[in-house]
Amino acid sequence: MMRKTQKATFAKPSSLPTKLAIALSSVMAAQVFAADYPNHHFGVGIRTDLKFNNSDVKPNKNKENKSNEFGIEYLRLNFAGDLTPQTSYRVRFRLNRDTNPRPNSYSVTWKGAGPDGLTGTAATNADDVYEVNASGATNKEGVSSAVDYAYLTHNLNDNFAVRAGKFFWNGVCGREGDYNGEDVYFYSDACNQTASYKTGIGFMPMFSGQTLVLAITNGDTSQSNHRNFGYGVTWYGDIADGMIQPIVAYAVDPSTEQKDNVSGTKTKEAANKTYLTVGTRINFGDHFFEVDYIDTKSEDDMVNSSMDEQWKSWVFAARARLMGKAFQPHLKYVMDEYDDDDSNKASTGSYDRTGWGIALEYYPEMLKGKGTDWRVHAAYDERKTKFDMTGAKDVKDSVFRLGFSWVFTNAGTK
Repeated sequence: MMRKTQKATFAKPSSLPTKLAIALSSVMAAQVFAADYPNHHFGVGIRTDLKFNNSDVKPNKNKENKSNEFGIEYLRLNFAGDLTPQTSYRVRFRLNRDTNPRPNSYSVTWKGAGPDGLTGTAATNADDVYEVNASGATNKEGVSSAVDYAYLTHNLNDNFAVRAGKFFWNGVCGREGDYNGEDVYFYSDACNQTASYKTGIGFMPMFSGQTLVLAITNGDTSQSNHRNFGYGVTWYGDIADGMIQPIVAYAVDPSTEQKDNVSGTKTKEAANKTYLTVGTRINFGDHFFEVDYIDTKSEDDMVNSSMDEQWKSWVFAARARLMGKAFQPHLKYVMDEYDDDDSNKASTGSYDRTGWGIALEYYPEMLKGKGTDWRVHAAYDERKTKFDMTGAKDVKDSVFRLGFSWVFTNAGTK
């Protein structure tokens, strides 16, 4: 279902300077932690951008909005390690997201954040909506969307593993969603409509370089906080010794229903959602090209509602690593289509959108050190939206970014 703007009130979150202080002090503590517990690893990552935003409404540019801002796009704490030779754990926190899973009232409007925390994208983030719904029902899981990962993985043998907890539940964003959030500057609309992290259990058979992920997770919360299980399957492929890496995923969040014990009437409470992705990455040495088709569909058969929605996206991306990987340019082109059959919807309605982006990342050799990864980057992306409804004006949005990223881990890897 389309992520509507929702309002919620939370306990006042910690200030950003406080969260930065927590992150930096944790880095120092990690040095001691690593010395005493070599099988347990700690990491912190941060990306800061100076953004120049511009939005034009056509025709004749009769409305133009410009803004400049600094933003903490990415701020994470990551803990991972081995409990036994067969069992590992991972916990990851977002310090730039609210940490209260149980709000009591409403006043804060969520902003779009993409499937991995990137702010300023087109639609409201599925992970945030998953935390609290429009009627005020709280998250039954008791964990906020500030927690990306909190899971255990147990390897029964070399060919089969079981994962339980909160994890990246399915590959429904294809290769586009397979990136660390610090390396993404904008997402496709279809990918932006997915909830990336869910609580459940996953079964992972592995054979001949191929990996299947069979997941059973909590579905999206309905209006009265009833919930069905969601189901998904993903194939991560490996062909020609890793030259071709396909990904195929399908998942469903079934609708929920409520039964009146007096009349026996059953009422649908939420849309039936399906997610389909077919994509691949083709590697050419240190360079690669990717293509994804992503289809996110919501079929709403609730009483007094006929809202069926569908987001379809084609995503093309390429990245090169030059001069010893010090310079890494990448390109991205996206074709989005949104279909809405609700004639009572607000004045925008269905649309077609094209977007493209270019970025250059530079990793200075003089800033490299054990367990650290520094980079500076410049990026520009532009998106043009053409609405189908008569009289609706086309919109052009663009963002230019200058920023830096820093990742530290006591394991010496990113």
